[in-house]
Amino acid sequence: MIISEIGATVCGLLQGTLVLFNKRSNWIFYIAQIIFLLMFSLTNKLYGDVLGNSIYLILGITGWIFWKDENKSRIGICSPKERLVYISVTFVGAVI
Repeated sequence: MIISEIGATVCGLLQGTLVLFNKRSNWIFYIAQIIFLLMFSLTNKLYGDVLGNSIYLILGITGWIFWKDENKSRIGICSPKERLVYISVTFVGAVI
């Protein structure tokens, strides 16, 4: 059980770092993280988490398939107007 927790944590850290650098390989670690979380949830009979993580596993595989070429799609900086909209939506959503 502790191995699945450590594995999920390590894969999550690696995945987050690879997302920072806009690498497609981040999905491999995301999928591995979800598999570790599925193992943990099954061991502890957390069947709701198993269902939720199964959906995330499908999304991870879909993300791996549809991720665009790393050289063509760069993460850009949003304009001040976009930033204001994002902050407003986040604030309103948190209040609600």
